[in-house]
Amino acid sequence: MGQCQMRNERISIYCHTQNNGTCDLFDYESIAHQKQQFTIQNQDSYIIRNEEVLQLIHQIPNENSEVLLFVTAKNTIVPGTLQQQGNSTALTNTQFPYKLKKNWLTVRSVNKYPLNVNDIFRLGKMTFRISSLSFNPDKEPEVLNHSKADSNEQCRICLGNTQSSNPLLNPCKCSGSLKYIHLECMKRWLKEFTSASRSSEKSETYLWNQLKCEICKESYKVIFQSDGVTYHMLELLKPRFPYVMLEFYSKKKETQVNQINLGDRFTSKSDGVIVISLGQKMSLGRARENWVKLCEASVSRFHATLQIEKIQQQDSLFLFDNNSKYGTLVQIKEDLQIYQELEVQVGKSLFKLQTSNITC
Repeated sequence: MGQCQMRNERISIYCHTQNNGTCDLFDYESIAHQKQQFTIQNQDSYIIRNEEVLQLIHQIPNENSEVLLFVTAKNTIVPGTLQQQGNSTALTNTQFPYKLKKNWLTVRSVNKYPLNVNDIFRLGKMTFRISSLSFNPDKEPEVLNHSKADSNEQCRICLGNTQSSNPLLNPCKCSGSLKYIHLECMKRWLKEFTSASRSSEKSETYLWNQLKCEICKESYKVIFQSDGVTYHMLELLKPRFPYVMLEFYSKKKETQVNQINLGDRFTSKSDGVIVISLGQKMSLGRARENWVKLCEASVSRFHATLQIEKIQQQDSLFLFDNNSKYGTLVQIKEDLQIYQELEVQVGKSLFKLQTSNITC
């Protein structure tokens, strides 16, 4: 008799849920975890929260269910609520009456993660979006001078006239001789106005709630108009050296952002932006010795590292976790195939997924 050579994959899911704390953080250093284990094979599977415990079901959950994890019969993880507009193939073919929570891939489970523009990652309670990345800024076009200020108008800071690479802007309600300010003068003012504890020689932090004209008291908008021309503050703040630009917001603002994969929506809710001068290795954390210092208690002293590596002769930016207390997380935005072993965090629950082959 012949032997069946059908090969199937079984997925073991080890669940660890934080018992204390109110924030959606998982403490890797704590032992106060509630542990559960599930096994799935070749069928759509849902892990839902049932009061204080997790439950595995295989039928489509009802409308009031809180679904933490959805693994398809093809062994893919379907991302959370942000992708219910159709970016996920599973979601476009399935009626979803329930709420699927955001899923975050833990960087430590994949060793490193390649970052691209619009990727979103978390360090503790801080969430970041890669809004811009440039390894060769000299090859990028400069901000064009669309200023309608005539040659007699002067900058209220340096009293100079408009220049091709340094236009005169009117970002507030000031008028008359105080109406205009050079782009570069505004940048210098922003740097001086920013708290010294948040900036260094290798990074500059701009806080949107501090962007206010000292004369007319008008708050500078991230997207503003000057003489009928629309400017984006993120474009104006791009430096001339190799850089990565991180928009960030605190955990308390996360619920306000419905579609943070859309750049302007994220920007309108963000706390500010960090412009980082690229180096071979750039550490992020709470300690002052870091390349980028982050003033947030949930961020470890040396939490994560950004590192440049060559991929097919092209520079790429990778994110590493440094065994941080609350982990380094990347938002899952597309269906994620499960290979060997992955860790996914959803709220205060950590899911370790392991595949094993079964030959009947």
